[in-house]
Parts: sequence; structure tokens; C-alpha cells
Amino acid sequence: AACRCSRDVTLWELKSFWLRPMTYGLLLALSVVACWSFAALVTTLSRGSPLPEVRAQDDPVFRFLSFDLFLGGTGTLLVPILTMSLIAEERRRGSWETLLSSAPNPGAVIVGKFIAGWCQWLICLTPWFVLATALKFWSGETQTVAGFLPWFSGKGLDFDPGPVLGGALGLAVI
Repeated sequence: AACRCSRDVTLWELKSFWLRPMTYGLLLALSVVACWSFAALVTTLSRGSPLPEVRAQDDPVFRFLSFDLFLGGTGTLLVPILTMSLIAEERRRGSWETLLSSAPNPGAVIVGKFIAGWCQWLICLTPWFVLATALKFWSGETQTVAGFLPWFSGKGLDFDPGPVLGGALGLAVI
């Protein structure tokens, strides 16, 4: 019964997450930040590296998914925003006491809210990984088509997926 309660709470929180206007503002802001960081990455890639050997920490893909200003700062601001609303919203509505007293176990409610908050965090991070995947198909080079229209040129960037997967795992457990 506790597992069912956790699932119900998780589904309720995820449903209410998509019904709040704040969600769309957060996703828009995160997409803009991710695109801004991606533009800096593509600019770096299109210039080429002046060094014949690049250290691992200087690799642009590593910097894109590491704890830099964009991703680290975003996570530092976003995680409290997402988690604050999980319990505060119930208290504001006056349903927190009812929820805890009607559930088979208060721990099941907390687990359900934790899973919902974690899923919300992962949803907010999807622009970063969509853009990292785009690097497999585009290296940042452009060409002009019809004399005025910039278009992608060149093959995708060949990079080690290890830092991307490591960054994904690290961000998932932040």
C-alpha cells in the first residue's frame, strides 16, 4: 500500500508540475541558458584549438557538462525552487495534514514527493543533453547557402561519450 501511495503522490506532483505557469517559465529560462552555453561551446569549437594537445579539463565538451557557471549556477538556483514547492504548496493549500494523515505512511508521501522532484529536475535538464547530442551531428561549422542563409556544414564532432555520461549521472544525483 505504501508503494501505491508513493506512486500516487509522484503522479499527482508531476501532473501539478505541468499545470503551473512557473514550469514553463523555468523550462524557457533553462533552455535559454543551455542555448547560451551551447553557443559559447560551438564558438569555441569553430575557432579550433591553438594547442596541439588539449588537456581533459580544457575539452569544450567536458566544460559544457561540467560544473561551470551556466550549469552549476542553474542547478544551484533551480533545485531549491523545485523542492520548495513540493511541501510548501501543500501547506499553502492546507492539504499537508490531510495528506499525511490519510496516507498509510508519511514516509511514502515523502518518497513520492522526492521522486517527483527528481523527475522534475531531470526534465529541466533535458535541453543540455539534447544539445550535447546535437554535437554528434554538427561540429559548429557553417556555410552560406544562396548567398545569405547560414547552414550547417561539416560532420559531427567525434568526442568521448564518457564525460557526457558521467556528467549526466552527476547531474542526475545532484
